[in-house]
Amino acid sequence: MARRNSVHQAFILAILLLATLINSATAWTVHPKMHIHMINNLWPGTPLNLHCKSGDDDLGWQVVSYNEEYNWTFSDNFFRTTMFWCNLNWLGGDHKRRWQSFEVYSKSVKCDKNCLWSSRGDGIYFFDYKEQAYFRLFNWNYV
Repeated sequence: MARRNSVHQAFILAILLLATLINSATAWTVHPKMHIHMINNLWPGTPLNLHCKSGDDDLGWQVVSYNEEYNWTFSDNFFRTTMFWCNLNWLGGDHKRRWQSFEVYSKSVKCDKNCLWSSRGDGIYFFDYKEQAYFRLFNWNYV
């Protein structure tokens, strides 16, 4: 009978320990926080419209003024499968709308803890920390 009680107590203790670990895991992340920066470097008076989302979070439409940025912070999931993508558009002086849609964060996007994206008149640039410079990765599509 004493053996049965000790097995029962060990089972209860294991359940309590597991519950404590699960509860503390919500406050602890395996991966560092990531910061995404979407910068409008178009022209003075030209707003950049953007809509960014992941499988879990929809950040909604944002309007970013010239030389301003929209940014957000998140923690990648345990398996490092988090992916954010954005739809960007703006109206040029010729009254043609330019747009582009692309992944701003995923396994294939290599950035430090900060992913810097710069929207310019000739395309969308990504900051390469290794080279310490921006490189154009995407051209604008026209509507």
